[in-house]
Amino acid sequence: MSPLNTNWQWSEFEWEREIQRDEQRICSYFETLPCYLDLPGEDDAIFMKLSAQKELAPVHGGIWWQTTAEELAGLSDGAEDEIEESPEENVARLRNKTGFDLFKLMEHSAREWNVLSCKRFPAEDAEKVLKFCCFYGKILSHCNNYLNLSPNDDPESLHRSILKRILKELNCLVGEFLSLGNERYDLLAELNLFVDDLQQARERTLRLMFTGRND
Repeated sequence: MSPLNTNWQWSEFEWEREIQRDEQRICSYFETLPCYLDLPGEDDAIFMKLSAQKELAPVHGGIWWQTTAEELAGLSDGAEDEIEESPEENVARLRNKTGFDLFKLMEHSAREWNVLSCKRFPAEDAEKVLKFCCFYGKILSHCNNYLNLSPNDDPESLHRSILKRILKELNCLVGEFLSLGNERYDLLAELNLFVDDLQQARERTLRLMFTGRND
C-alpha cells in the first residue's frame, strides 16, 4: 500500500508529511473496503478508487499512483506469480536488523494486551479495547517500515522521521494506559506493566535516534 520512495532527497519535514499521507491512505482503504468486499476485482476497484483521490497522492507523485486501469490489470496478473514471504521467513530475515528488539518488545506487549482485554473487558468495551489495538498496530507498522529500510536507501531524514513517529505513538499509548488506570483500579498493576514496556520501547527508540543503524 505504501508509495514511499526513498530515492527522493527529502527533508525530515517532507518525510513526516509523506508518512502522514500514508496513514491517510490506510484509513481510506479501510473506509472503502466494505463497499467492495467480496466483489469481483475487489483489490483493483479499491486501488482505482484511492488513486482518484488527489489528496492521497504521494508528495512527488509516483508511477504506481498514476497507473491506468489497463496497466493495473497487467500488474495484478504479474503479482499473482510472486511468492509471498511467510511470517517465519520475515522474522528470520529481519532478526539481525537494527531495531528488531524494539519490534519484538512491541509485538509481545500487543499480544499481552490482547490476552488481557479478552479476559477482563466486557463486550460493551470493545471500542475502547480496539483503540489500544490500533495504537499497537500503527507502532508495529512503523517498526516494520524501519526494519525494512536498506542501507542503500536509508536517508537520515527518513530514519529520524519514522523514529519520531514511533515516539509520538508510544507517548500517546502511555497516556491512554494511564487514563485507563484511573478508570480500572482493579487492573492498575497489570496496566502499569504495559506502561513499563512502553517506557522501555521509548528508551530503545531514542537510542536508535542517537546511535543510528549498524546493519
